[in-house]
Amino acid sequence: PLFRSRVLDAVKWGVRAIENSKYHFYLNLEPLIDAKNVWTDIAANFSTDQERSLLLGGEMSFWTDNYCPVAQCQPNLNKPKPKGWWMYDTKHDQVFGESASNIIWPRSVAGAGSFWNYVASLSSDEFLARYHAQNGRLAARGITSCPENCVCDVLTKCGKPYPHPE
Repeated sequence: PLFRSRVLDAVKWGVRAIENSKYHFYLNLEPLIDAKNVWTDIAANFSTDQERSLLLGGEMSFWTDNYCPVAQCQPNLNKPKPKGWWMYDTKHDQVFGESASNIIWPRSVAGAGSFWNYVASLSSDEFLARYHAQNGRLAARGITSCPENCVCDVLTKCGKPYPHPE
């Protein structure tokens, strides 16, 4: 069986697990998680090789609640509309794609690096240099990602709002 919550408990019970801490790997948890927080040792709390062998890796999560229309994702109509509700309509796929992609990239690169080859001795400056280099590679390949030294969220890129139909 695969267990996705409380990873440390799962491996202590002898169950294979995937790390998905909301404090490190939920990409659209607000306030948005900084890339430096995504760079973390997912096996740090495991005390034995047996426990570490049950850790299969990690995953980044991106939820679309901020884009979903109220009737679809929040049937209790007393709640306010999600921030990016208007992007759910297929007429706005391009804006939705840019908004979502700018949240996912390049922070997912830092998460993937943590899962693949976490290096505790990496200085903050070296981490940022690698992070920005990877972001440059994404851009060179035509992948939409949040620009360097910029904040991107559901409604804005570098502080500028995405075009809104209303």
